[in-house]
Amino acid sequence: MTNALPVSDACAWLHGVGVDLGSVCAVLEGTESSFISMHAAVLPWGGDSGDEPECAFWNGTFQWDLGPCSHFSMSRLSRATMAEATSRAVACAARHSTDCILGPEVGIGLPAVFAYDAAAGMRLVLAPRPIVTGDEEWATVRVADPSGRDHSGKVVRMRQQMEVEFLPLHGKRLETETFSGNDAFCVQLARRAISAECWTAIDY
Repeated sequence: MTNALPVSDACAWLHGVGVDLGSVCAVLEGTESSFISMHAAVLPWGGDSGDEPECAFWNGTFQWDLGPCSHFSMSRLSRATMAEATSRAVACAARHSTDCILGPEVGIGLPAVFAYDAAAGMRLVLAPRPIVTGDEEWATVRVADPSGRDHSGKVVRMRQQMEVEFLPLHGKRLETETFSGNDAFCVQLARRAISAECWTAIDY
């Protein structure tokens, strides 16, 4: 994580891309922290009313604070919430030609990623946890805003393939699967973009 922006600038950036966190930013501005708080599973979103999707792609200068995360609460998400989350992700992915969307980028306060699957379409992966063996191959990846609004583009090292443990959409037992390429990069991006407090609470 790079704490390059004070909250006032991070909030200004979010407002500039069409996301209005209202009182959340009003409370946080003027503090030293560079966290944007999202203590709700689903926040209001302009795209819900048929307007242009509000895709607030992460720019690497702050982290999303999702509050207390737990497998218990996520395992009880309604089908309507999951459908809404996926619908938002599909709208942003289609508009900006990307196959990786982070939950908070579309107003979803969950530690989740949406990765494109050729067979299943946009796939919601909840609470992904990389299982690191130490034998993974690394790649140098440029993280860029697919909307083209932020041209800073940061270069980071990421694992090209890894085992990932995650919470299935319909069930309570964790599943493990091999993620590679863009899917693996998407999970690692989420781990950087969402605060450690959330991951610590749900990682085993």
